[in-house]
Amino acid sequence: MRIAVLSLGLMLLAGCSSFRAAPPCFIISGGTSNYQIVIPAAESGGRLQPLLQQAAEQCSTLLQRGTGVLLPVVTEDQRDPQRPGIYLGQTARARELGLLPEKFSLWEHQVLCRSGELFLFGDDRPPLTAGSGRVHYTSVHLGSVKALTVFLEKFAQTAFIAGDAEWISILPQDCISVPEGFTFRAVPRLQYSNGRVTSMFYDLGNGLLPAPWYGCYGGHSHNVAIPPKKYFDSHPEYFQLFKGKRVSHPTRPQYCLSNPAVRELIYQELLQHLDAGYEMVQLGASDGFIPCECEPCRELYGQIPVAKPGEDGFRNDPAWGEKLWIMHREMAQRLLQDRPGKRVCILSYGPTLQPPRTFTSFPENVTIELAPYRENLQPLWQKFAVRDGFVTYIYNWGGYQREGMTPHFTWEKCRTQARNFLKHNIKGIYRCGFGELFGLEGATYYIWAKLLQNPEQSVEKLLTHYCQHAFREAAPEMEKFYRLLDSRIALTIPGEPKNWDDPALLDGEAPASPANYRLLALRYPPQVLAELEGYLRAAEQTAPELELCQKLLDFARLEFDYLCLTAKAVQACNELRRTLSPEANRDLIAAVLARNQFIASQKTTRDGTRFAPLHGRAIFGNSLVSDMYQNGTLSALLFGPLSWDAQWWQDKQMLLAGRDMDTRAEGEYLLPINCRSNDKLLNASGVTVKCRLAENEFQVIFTIPGPRQFGGDKETIIVQLGQSDTGSPLYWYSARLKPSGVSHSQLALTDRDNNGQGSVYRPREMKGQKPANVTIQETEPGVLAIMHIPFEHFSDSPKPGQKWIFNATYSRSFPEENFEGIWNYNIQQRNWRHRWDLPGTLTIAQ
Repeated sequence: MRIAVLSLGLMLLAGCSSFRAAPPCFIISGGTSNYQIVIPAAESGGRLQPLLQQAAEQCSTLLQRGTGVLLPVVTEDQRDPQRPGIYLGQTARARELGLLPEKFSLWEHQVLCRSGELFLFGDDRPPLTAGSGRVHYTSVHLGSVKALTVFLEKFAQTAFIAGDAEWISILPQDCISVPEGFTFRAVPRLQYSNGRVTSMFYDLGNGLLPAPWYGCYGGHSHNVAIPPKKYFDSHPEYFQLFKGKRVSHPTRPQYCLSNPAVRELIYQELLQHLDAGYEMVQLGASDGFIPCECEPCRELYGQIPVAKPGEDGFRNDPAWGEKLWIMHREMAQRLLQDRPGKRVCILSYGPTLQPPRTFTSFPENVTIELAPYRENLQPLWQKFAVRDGFVTYIYNWGGYQREGMTPHFTWEKCRTQARNFLKHNIKGIYRCGFGELFGLEGATYYIWAKLLQNPEQSVEKLLTHYCQHAFREAAPEMEKFYRLLDSRIALTIPGEPKNWDDPALLDGEAPASPANYRLLALRYPPQVLAELEGYLRAAEQTAPELELCQKLLDFARLEFDYLCLTAKAVQACNELRRTLSPEANRDLIAAVLARNQFIASQKTTRDGTRFAPLHGRAIFGNSLVSDMYQNGTLSALLFGPLSWDAQWWQDKQMLLAGRDMDTRAEGEYLLPINCRSNDKLLNASGVTVKCRLAENEFQVIFTIPGPRQFGGDKETIIVQLGQSDTGSPLYWYSARLKPSGVSHSQLALTDRDNNGQGSVYRPREMKGQKPANVTIQETEPGVLAIMHIPFEHFSDSPKPGQKWIFNATYSRSFPEENFEGIWNYNIQQRNWRHRWDLPGTLTIAQ
C-alpha cells in the first residue's frame, strides 16, 4: 500500500496517479450507490454534532447535484451494517479500526480509504465555553469537515466558489471513486486566516481556517481593557493629556501609559481572555496612536522623544514605539509566570511598525503580528529571537483602500505575497477586508487562497478551473474579462497611505487626494470599459441557467455597473478640471446623476442605512449606503462633487465650476466650498447670490431665506473681486451678516508662489478710499445682505462687456447648522487651503 503524507502546500496537487494500480472503491457509479454518510452518534458528537450533520447533508446534496444520486445521512448508531459508509468525524468505527491518532495537530485532517469504506476525520474540538446552544463554525475546530472538502475537491470535481449550498460548484459526473488504501494526511502550515466570515465550506475548503483558540480583538486591545464609558468620568487620569487637559476619543481612546493602573488594566484584560480558555491573546495599542503629553509619559522607560508636544514630529517620534515595545514585552514576561503555556500576540503596527531598538529577544510565549507585512522590514526582524514566530494583518482588500469599491489586488501580488509568507514562515493571517466584490474579485479571492497553499501553482490553471466551475459555458468570456481586469488593476500611481494609524485619516480629515481620481481614470478609460462590457455581456448571453452561474453573473453585473458609472463620473470630473467648460459641467452633472440614481435604486435594509442582500448575501461588503456615494472610506473617499446631489444642480440649472455671472442675472445658488462637505444643509438653506451695478459701487446681494439669528454674528459673507487682464490686485472682502464694517484684504501670494499651500491674502491699506460696508434688509422671504464695494477701489470703473474676477461665499455656524457655500467651486482643490483659489467670472452687462 502506498501512503501519501502531504503538507498543505502540496495538498491540492495530490492526484490519484499514485494509486492507479489499487482497485478503486466506487462510491457512486452508473446512477446508483450503496454508500451511506455516517456521522458520530449524538451523544459522542457533542456540540459539534449539528455542524457535522450540516456538513454531511450538504455533501449528500452536492453529490446528488453532480451525479443524480442522493446518499442517506445517518448517525453511527443508526447505520446499516450491511452497507459501506463515508464516515465523517471521529467516529467509533474509525476508532475501532485504530485509524485515529492519540492526538491531532492543529487543524490536522485525514482522508483514508480502508476495505471499501471512506474515513474523513481530523482535529475536531468543541467551543471554549460550556453551554447547550448551537455553535458557529468559527468557534470550533472542524478538521473532519476540512477533510470532507479535500475529498470533494480531489474526487468529486468540486470547487468552493463563493459560499455554501448553491454557491458550491460540482461538475456533472457518472462516477465517483477513491483508490483502495488511499491515505491523505495534512497539517496546515497556515494555522488560521481570520477575517470576514463567508461560510463553513468556502472557508475550510479554501484554507481560510478560523482560530477559535485565539483571543483576537481585530487589532487593538488597550481600548477594550479601558473603555472610556466605564472609566473616563471616574478616572480621567487614565487617559491622554492633550494641551493640558485629559481627553478621550469615542472610538480610539489614548492613554496615560506611565500610570501603573493603566498598565495593570491592560494586563488584566489579557488574563481575562486567557482564563476564558483562549490559548493566545492579542496585545496592541489603540488605533490612531497619539502620545500622552504628561512628563512621566515623556520619561517612561528612559526613552525620551526629541520632539516636544505641538511639534510636527512629536507623535511620530520613535521613542513612543519603543516605550510600547518595552511595556508589552514586560507584560509577556509577567504572563510567562502567571499563565505558563499561554501565549500573547504583540501587534507591530503604527508606532511599533519598526522592530524594537533596545532589545533583540522576546519571551518564548510571544508571537509578533506584522500589520502590515512589509518585505523591506523582514531583514530587520532576522536578528530577533521570536520563538513563537510571526503572523500578519493584511490590507489586500477593503473599501478603505484608494480603489474603494472597485477591484484592488492583482494575481501577481497574490503570488508574491504567498511566496513571502512561505519564505518567512508566516503562521496566521488576519484579513482586513475581503469578499466585498465576489462578482469582480471572486476569482482573485480563489486564486489567492490556493496560492497560499502552494505559491508555485499556475495562476492560469487556477483561473480556468474557477471559471469552468463558476460559469461553465461562459467560462472563456469570463476568463477574458478577468484577465483584462487584472491587467488594469496592475496600473498604479504613487500616493498609497504610508500609515493606516494616521488619526486624521481615521477621522476622515486627511487631505482629499486627486490621486484617487487619477488612479480610477488611468485604469478604466472608456475603451477599456467598453471591452470589459463586451466580455461580460457575451458571458451573460452564453451562461447556462444554473443557479450558481446566474447568481455570480448578477453580482458581476451589479459591481461592474457601479465601476463603470464611478469611472465615467471620475473621467467627467477630470475633464471639468481640465477645461472648466459649460459642456464639461453638463457632462459631469449627467455622470454624477446617473451614478447617484444607480446607488439610490438598490434595495436597502429597513432603516435605509445599508443595502439589502442580493441572492441572500451582502453586496459591497455590507457597506453603508452613504459610504458608496463616496466610493468607500478612509483613503478611498472621492468626496464632492461625486457625493453631492446632482439632481439639485440639474433642477437649478447650475454649473459647478467655470461659472460666469451677468450683472443682470437673478440670484444663483451656492455649492459646498470644501470637497469634504455635505451639501444637504447648504441646499436646504436656499441661499443665493447676485451682483448689481449701482451708482459708483458694486452691490453683491446675498438672499438668505428665513429670519436672521444670533444677530448675524454666526454668519459670514465673503466676496472676491478684481479686474481681469489689468494686473490689478484681487481683493477680498469679509464681514458678518449685520450692518458693519468690512475687512479688506488683497492677494499677496498665489498658490504657486506659496508652494502649493493655497493663496495668501493680507490686509489692505485703504489710503483714504471709502471702505466697503454691509447693509441688511429684513424681507418677507428672509434677509438681504448687501455688500457695497466702491468702484474707487479699482484702477478703473466697470465697463459694459468687461470680464471681472468674482466669487462669493456664505457660511453659517449655528449650533445645529454648520455649512459653508461658495458660488464658483474650486474643482481643482487638493485640500482646504485651496477653497478660494479658483474664482469665476463676472460679466458687466451691456
